[in-house]
Amino acid sequence: LIEQTRQQQNNITNKNSSLSFEWGKQFDQYAHSYLDHVVSMGLQDFTVPYRPASWERFTNEQTIWLFFHPRQEAFSDGGKRSSLFRFALMNNTWPANFSPTSIGHDLPPTEWRHDFWHSKFCLVVRGDDPASRSLSRAIHAGCIPVIVSDYLPIFSPPLRRTLNLEDFSIIIQEDDFLQHPVGSILDLQVLEESLLKEKIRQLQIAQQILCPDHPESLFVPAILKEVYEASRQMKKKHG
Repeated sequence: LIEQTRQQQNNITNKNSSLSFEWGKQFDQYAHSYLDHVVSMGLQDFTVPYRPASWERFTNEQTIWLFFHPRQEAFSDGGKRSSLFRFALMNNTWPANFSPTSIGHDLPPTEWRHDFWHSKFCLVVRGDDPASRSLSRAIHAGCIPVIVSDYLPIFSPPLRRTLNLEDFSIIIQEDDFLQHPVGSILDLQVLEESLLKEKIRQLQIAQQILCPDHPESLFVPAILKEVYEASRQMKKKHG
């Protein structure tokens, strides 16, 4: 069913010659009915070890303001849809006095881990579909996810019944990002400290639920809860 839904959405998008990346009103019409009985994990990546999020780390250790290193090679369809998003920041000039960033393509593994673990914000940009493993990596690393993917919160949020994606991430609309890629990111500078502290607090909760290597992980109980709730919704729907 997931693959059928994905194919239907791709067919809708492929017909859109303007590449507006709208996944189609047809999906919206049955999305909530479909998702009622689905356990969504998102795209998980457990290769990044757990690093605890904290306000102390955010202010003292995470000295790189933004991390974004998408892969450079094309996707299976040539990357026509995803490339506009992946390369938007690369094709623009940052202010000369802007905070340190780590933006580009491939890095040596040691340098990649260093920059990732020492970044305050990690950009999570949609690919050829809304999901992205970058979200999972950011959560594990204790980096506030900055999401540019309109349908990710609907189609593939991690454990939708347990977590609210907006509680621990910042979401930028796709159109805003494409029209003003640098400006939309620079807007993060004016976020109030109280809001950032709350994002960090919620990120700590998300880490405990989503990171199996968290010392007090709730990963297994959360999965069981999601399965139970999805099964209950399925029984309720079909009698």
